[in-house]
Amino acid sequence: MLRGRVVAVLLFFSVILAQGCGEDGGQGPDVTPPAAVADLDVTGVTHDSAQLSWTAPGDNDAQGKASEYDIRYSTVAITPANWDQALECSGEPVPRTSGSSENFSVSGLVEGTAYFFALKACDEIPNWSDLSNVVSTATSAVTDYVYVTQWGTTGLGDGQLDFPLDVAVDGSGYVYVVDDGNNRVQKFTSDGLFVAKWGGQGSGDGQFSDLEGIAVDGDGNVYVADSGNSRIQKFTADGMFITSWQQTGSEIGQLDYPCGIVVDPWDNVYVADWNNTVHEFTAEGASVRQWGGTGTADGEFSNAYGVAVGHQGNVYVSDVGNCSIQKFTSEGDFLFKWGGEGAADGQFNDPFHVAVGPAGNIFVADSRNSRIQKFAPDGTFITEWGRHGSLDGQFDYPVGVTVDGSGNVYVADSGSDRIQVFAPAP
Repeated sequence: MLRGRVVAVLLFFSVILAQGCGEDGGQGPDVTPPAAVADLDVTGVTHDSAQLSWTAPGDNDAQGKASEYDIRYSTVAITPANWDQALECSGEPVPRTSGSSENFSVSGLVEGTAYFFALKACDEIPNWSDLSNVVSTATSAVTDYVYVTQWGTTGLGDGQLDFPLDVAVDGSGYVYVVDDGNNRVQKFTSDGLFVAKWGGQGSGDGQFSDLEGIAVDGDGNVYVADSGNSRIQKFTADGMFITSWQQTGSEIGQLDYPCGIVVDPWDNVYVADWNNTVHEFTAEGASVRQWGGTGTADGEFSNAYGVAVGHQGNVYVSDVGNCSIQKFTSEGDFLFKWGGEGAADGQFNDPFHVAVGPAGNIFVADSRNSRIQKFAPDGTFITEWGRHGSLDGQFDYPVGVTVDGSGNVYVADSGSDRIQVFAPAP
């Protein structure tokens, strides 16, 4: 019995010693990490992906085979100090033998954006290598959009529409439409399947009179520009009434005919009023500030209609009568404007709703020109699509436009009583 216990103890310690030995046969624990990759390179780029290549390091320095890669990317230069803040990729390749060529595609990037990439490798312990060399590239801007789907026919039934004027998408992909002719809001899946509706003609809570705009905040609450009642109404994602604010008039915080509405990431609510003012409210409806005035000078409007917020908090307003888009700081300070009446690139004829995409680009429903135009944040024209008609990808007075987190564009094709969806071309 005693002899058996002694043998067991010896075996136990032999296992412990074996686990503590390095690959050199007992010279201590393995503390040598893989070598840091020094030749990481970008070999290809699209509007939403970047192709990376590098030479595989070893398990111990440049010998053997590593166990794992950690590839990360960021919009700022990656350093050892901010490595933990960089975005982690998923699906990295299993390391190959030292000296082999490795490749990996980073997907889900935002168009027209500069990115930095780096990686680390580890062995089975794990000992992690130092940071690789850092490489950078910029994704290309999307200049072509393809028709995906549409829904809606003229009528009063579930999923039918009567002059839809605006559209919004929440973080879960649900699509909300202000169905103006039917005085209601309808909710759909991103594929156009009917989910819910609420509203009706009137001035009570949850009733409407002329709906011009709609927006969704980060919590999924829905804000509606109830224009004929000179108010904003706020609902849950299921259409339950939360609150409204209405102070009809032209004084500070008062509304006349609110049209465009947007909620920024900080829950500030911006409203473009047809009476040529732009308002900022809290999410509960308290007035913060307003700016504007009637005219043609910088910061003045001839029928303000659409409003959108860019990545830096800047506010874009469509100035219908002056056929222009004006850009302001979040405090209402005028920055610049672009446009002019016409049908050439960058010109407008009734620019109604405006939206900001994931890369900060501006999308404008150029209604009487039957097209959508896309611009860089500085107003530089990028692309346009559409012409008058009722076929797929054609428009009959498009008024509403919004963009989801993947860059898909939803258009309220008002004259055709339908919603059309477009995606960035592959």
